[in-house]
Order: sequence, then C-alpha cells, then structure tokens
Amino acid sequence: MNIHKTAFIHPLATAIGLVEMGPYSSLWPGTVVRADMNQIVLGKGVNIQDNSTLHTDSSRGITIGDYTLVGHNTMLHGCKIGRGCLIGIGSIVLDEAEIGDGAMITAGCMIRGGKKFLLERWLYKKTEN
Repeated sequence: MNIHKTAFIHPLATAIGLVEMGPYSSLWPGTVVRADMNQIVLGKGVNIQDNSTLHTDSSRGITIGDYTLVGHNTMLHGCKIGRGCLIGIGSIVLDEAEIGDGAMITAGCMIRGGKKFLLERWLYKKTEN
C-alpha cells in the first residue's frame, strides 16, 4: 500500500493489497477497497463514502481521478473514473467501463462493462411513476 500522509482511512474501512491513495483522499465507514489482485489508485481529494466496494480482478485495476466523489453503497469493479466526477449513491460501474472527467452519474445507475462515457455529461436512471 502507498497511502499519502494526509489521506484518511476510517477505522471501520478496509483497504487490502495494492492500494494507492493520493493527498487528502478518504475512505469512510464500511468501505472495502480490495486490490488483492490488481492495483487501485485514488487521486488527490478522492472521497469514497460509506459502505462502498472497490474491487479488481487479475486483468483490471481501478483508477479514480482527482477530486472525484463516490457516493454511499456504490460498487466499482475494474473501471476508470475521471477527474472531478460524482458517482451517485448506489451506482454500479463494471469492468472496463470508463467515465470521463467531470461526469455526474445519478443515484442508482448501472454502467455496464466496456461502456465509455468520455465527455463531460450527466447520466441518469430512468424512473417510472
């Protein structure tokens, strides 16, 4: 692990394996960051909120750009998230997905594996009334 001295890992969060945390990044209660099979890199000021899971496999790591916020109960698996993004509460981002700089993913979205959203944009889940 390579954890910057200003990064924060809550006592009830877990970081395992090849985890790199940039300055002022944070992991909050119940969060699990499992880099036992590949690397997970969190940039400067990245905030991973409560009960989120970041997981890799042998062929795909995770990279999250500076100043990105990952909301509560989010699942990230083998993906790349750009700089200055918001990943909403309860969202799922799967293997080989790429989210571009400045994107905002609203709560409950699923980004399927291999999808690439490289322009700044809003992605939202359709809801029925």
